[in-house]
Amino acid sequence: MERDDFIMIKESDLSANDKLFLGAIFEQTKGDPSVHVSTFDIGTSIGLDKDMSSKVSEKLIYLELVQIVSLSGDIGITEKGIAEAVNLGLAPDISRETGPKLGDAPVLGKEICHGVEDVAGALKSQVGSLGLDFAPLTELMADLKTIDAQLTSSRVKTSIIRECFLSILTVLEKAGANDGIAEVKGFLGI
Repeated sequence: MERDDFIMIKESDLSANDKLFLGAIFEQTKGDPSVHVSTFDIGTSIGLDKDMSSKVSEKLIYLELVQIVSLSGDIGITEKGIAEAVNLGLAPDISRETGPKLGDAPVLGKEICHGVEDVAGALKSQVGSLGLDFAPLTELMADLKTIDAQLTSSRVKTSIIRECFLSILTVLEKAGANDGIAEVKGFLGI
């Protein structure tokens, strides 16, 4: 079996605290593997002390539901953790929602980068039908090119991508491009 294959954990393998912790990390990260949170903040939010928070997070790390992202105790949910949280009914199935959201992490994860590519690609396919004057068309194309350039970076900056999409949103709103507006707003979470 390949490492990428998910083996669902039996519900009996997880204690009540494990399930609470997994549900809380899903909620605080909004199911985004690129968002990191403090182990102790998660524990505190469900009534665990530091020792118990550490034990629960270590178990979830061992089960590959959570990953360590910093030596200071920051953790993130994994794709396997998301699938398990959904499987156990601890979280909604976000794959049925509108897609990935940009989030607040300083640098984008791989899944969110794919979302950026999808939204930008959809916008590129609409450009010709928007009937934009030269100035807004130039602005829109410059923002799309900036997004493309940023996606070639090994560290895609969320703030740059967000500002480009906000600028694009302004152009789309002036043009009355409702499909593009909904997609960009959905991706930005606004």
